[in-house]
Amino acid sequence: MKFNKYKKLSGDASFRSFYRTKSSIIVHSKKNKISNLLIYDAVNKLLNNNKIIAPKLISNQYSKNFIEIEDFGDETVFNLISRNKRGKVLVFKKILNLLVKIQKIKNVKKKAEEYKSRFGVDIKPGDGSSDEMNSSFLPEADIIFCAARAGTQVLSKQQLSMAKNTLVLADVNAVPPAGLEGVGIK
Repeated sequence: MKFNKYKKLSGDASFRSFYRTKSSIIVHSKKNKISNLLIYDAVNKLLNNNKIIAPKLISNQYSKNFIEIEDFGDETVFNLISRNKRGKVLVFKKILNLLVKIQKIKNVKKKAEEYKSRFGVDIKPGDGSSDEMNSSFLPEADIIFCAARAGTQVLSKQQLSMAKNTLVLADVNAVPPAGLEGVGIK
């Protein structure tokens, strides 16, 4: 594929090159295809699966050293802050919240992989930081293990009613209120 017919975008610190088509972004890599394309796509999928907006894969052409992803436009954090100096504190707070969210994914995913390896079980961690996130995994959950910080209710009785297939509920929160409403000490 010839990329010179597309607008080349400034890239990141990898061996990837980015090109804008009329409706998408082409990510091209001649070197280290696995780390530069496959892992790039895998990270974006991980983020999207955890309700963090990242470009979705439109098509993959791994054998031709490129993938096509969604185009989110030209807006950058720098431009946003430059235009709205009074709102920059809010932008920075949103960035910090996003970083915390991403960090939580990494730690929980790492533990899930460790347990899968040690015990041979497929664990799919769910982020219980909001009602919307909870409702995304509750209907399919076999086991709900709540490990929130002390005194934090994560799931209400109403939310737990969505967990029709759940066989086990466990809450390690020893400080009221319970992380799982209605689950007491046994």
